[in-house]
Amino acid sequence: MKLFRGKGFHVVFEKESEELHRAMECLSQCHSCLRVEYEERILFLIPFVHLLVSRNGGEGLHGARLLANTLHLLINFMDADGSGNVLNVKSIEDELYKLYSELYPKE
Repeated sequence: MKLFRGKGFHVVFEKESEELHRAMECLSQCHSCLRVEYEERILFLIPFVHLLVSRNGGEGLHGARLLANTLHLLINFMDADGSGNVLNVKSIEDELYKLYSELYPKE
């Protein structure tokens, strides 16, 4: 039995096989996340905020939670304190809404 642990998941394989080795290789490639430092976070997230703004006249962001979940799985957003900790899904979502408020202030 083999175990593969990733960010927010783990996979258990029952027996060794060629398919297992290919799957482990694929998961390992997916596991290497992009790293975004605290200082780069705003510049990285701005294009996503523009994509989430409602185009049909409504206010607010649409799909921020889903995007935050996806970004959390793919990218390590480093914490501001330099400790090596990464942001959780809720913190990423909060960052998206904070940027939205700054980029699209209510008049």
